[in-house]
Amino acid sequence: KYIRDDSLNLIREDADGERVVDTIKNHDNKSPSVRTVFFMNISSEMNVISLVSWGGNMDEGNYYKVYGYTYDETGHMHINKFLDKDSNLSGFNAKIKPFKYKNADSIKKYILKKYNS
Repeated sequence: KYIRDDSLNLIREDADGERVVDTIKNHDNKSPSVRTVFFMNISSEMNVISLVSWGGNMDEGNYYKVYGYTYDETGHMHINKFLDKDSNLSGFNAKIKPFKYKNADSIKKYILKKYNS
């Protein structure tokens, strides 16, 4: 689940209680907003994928970033380092070059093409 305080926190609930998986900070004094969350397999590993945006209005953000989280052997979630470093999965939504991956379908197609081939 996501909880907002001074930032946006991804929280995992399990038998031991709640644990912060990731903290997404404000960008240019704009609060992060979750656009979509879904599960998908990447290279045979289950991932939680989130699209976050900052600024703009309810339909469009000014800046976007796709976050991916995978599970380790003990069942704990951690950031997918390959997706985190992928420069195509974050960027400004400019009129000249709009950000391409603003919904679950476009994100899935890109990840499947790049990481599951």
